[in-house]
Amino acid sequence: MIRDCFGTRVHLHDEYALPLVVETFKRYGFYVDRYGVETGSRHTWQLLASQRDMLALMLRFRPDIVGILPKVATILCEVKCQSKRRDEFFVEFDSWLSACQWDRASNRVMYAFVDLCESVAYACWVSDVTPSLVIIPRRFDYEEQRNRIIQCFPWVAFRLIDHTSGSGTPFFSINKHEPFVKLLDDFIIDNLIIPNEDDSFDSQYTEDE
Repeated sequence: MIRDCFGTRVHLHDEYALPLVVETFKRYGFYVDRYGVETGSRHTWQLLASQRDMLALMLRFRPDIVGILPKVATILCEVKCQSKRRDEFFVEFDSWLSACQWDRASNRVMYAFVDLCESVAYACWVSDVTPSLVIIPRRFDYEEQRNRIIQCFPWVAFRLIDHTSGSGTPFFSINKHEPFVKLLDDFIIDNLIIPNEDDSFDSQYTEDE
């Protein structure tokens, strides 16, 4: 089992989880490219991190990859990974909020969850995810974080934990046994390789005759 510590999470994500997801999409004929903020300059990322507007949030947490199946489907995919033997995958609350904004324009934003212990990937639509419990590390701004979330999502419950490692930003978990979570291969076959005419540009934007 790969040891799970915050200092190696980026490495695990980029060197193990992303390639597994990319190769799975490629098996079904998708062209896949990196899309996350990591593809830009570090200076841009630092500036976005200090902003508080929604567009900055969307750019800072934009999904990791874009997948294109020519003339069939276009998707954005955020990749999460887990290197411990557990059923939950963790998602930063602001990352989910950003994904929801991207999804509003397309209804084609998804998560891929990679179990690094088993080398298995799962997937679901972002639109199927609704956090009910948000975990907030007790750092200097935890009350501000909690109040910000309550203003938009008053039904969400909270749990405070000690901030011993990691970024300290609010997060929640998604269980791989949720009914809307499928194996990545099954998700692609069931949802992506058959054209959906309702998603076409022409069906959404037509010129007045």
